[in-house]
Amino acid sequence: MFAAMREADVPWRSIDVYQVDERVAPSGDPDRNLTNLLAVLPEGPVVHPMPVEDDDLEAAAGRYAATLPDRFDLIHLGLGADGHTASLVAGDPAWTRPIGWSRSRASTWVNGG
Repeated sequence: MFAAMREADVPWRSIDVYQVDERVAPSGDPDRNLTNLLAVLPEGPVVHPMPVEDDDLEAAAGRYAATLPDRFDLIHLGLGADGHTASLVAGDPAWTRPIGWSRSRASTWVNGG
């Protein structure tokens, strides 16, 4: 999608991109969503990467959640070949747990954990 949008008249310098899903892997790893995102995004937007390289992932997720805006203008979620989105796969027990985020509280799963 972003590759196609590169050619569109989009005010990229006015856009902030927040990640919805990320894999715990080193910076630049081809399995990281951020690596692939940065490869296709045009210059200009401010990218807010998920801090998956921190030692305390739960605390890092809370700090990341505290940076989220009160609302988003657009949310883009990919859909995997198996029907998953945001690391949630049909039948996963995570679907039965309450989820949510706010500026003061984050509920998150890292690699389904």
